[in-house]
Amino acid sequence: VKYIRKLKSKKERKKRRQFFVDRLQAIIMAMNAGYVPQMVLYSKSFFMDRKSMKILNEFINRRIPSFEIHPDICKSLSERDRPSGLIAVYNEINSTYTGLRPSENSIVFILDRIQCPANAGTLIRLADSVNADFLIMVEPCVDQYDSRTIDASMGSLFNVPVARIEQFEIQRLILFLKNWKYLMVGTEVHEGKLWFDLNWGSRTALVLGNEKKGISSELKH
Repeated sequence: VKYIRKLKSKKERKKRRQFFVDRLQAIIMAMNAGYVPQMVLYSKSFFMDRKSMKILNEFINRRIPSFEIHPDICKSLSERDRPSGLIAVYNEINSTYTGLRPSENSIVFILDRIQCPANAGTLIRLADSVNADFLIMVEPCVDQYDSRTIDASMGSLFNVPVARIEQFEIQRLILFLKNWKYLMVGTEVHEGKLWFDLNWGSRTALVLGNEKKGISSELKH
């Protein structure tokens, strides 16, 4: 229980290279994507249907360490008004865009210093909905393993490879995208062209800027 509490901190998640999920849909999507939790805590009093019990039994059958906890403890660990009753701990998902071999109609999302967890999660879900090959987060960017980000992604975090890069790596990223003939498109309020006036290529890199400052100058050029 103390370990789960520690994973609420970004510093501890980074140190231990693990994160937890307490949303049932996200746990199901993780299973469907082939991700196996390292540990599970559960409280049956919050189970809404047979689906939760079925998932728990599958974890137990796979010999994943599973521990029953008191409902009050489960509620204190969850940041949801109505806990699912399942808390699963996963290892970080390590991805790098340099190994990407894009298809002809590939799309890549680039989140430039996004600060709001809900915004990041929604964009991860959007990337999943259009079958994006990759999502790249440019630092300083919100943690994709923040529980609010995971909640907003509705579990899509397990379907879209996510990589993080520093500001000094932007030029290397741009060169990589140019070599694969990606059209880089950024969202701007006052500049640029309307989307239907663009000569769209077969591969697109969609750049989404910081909520207040927009797209950084390094990604505009």
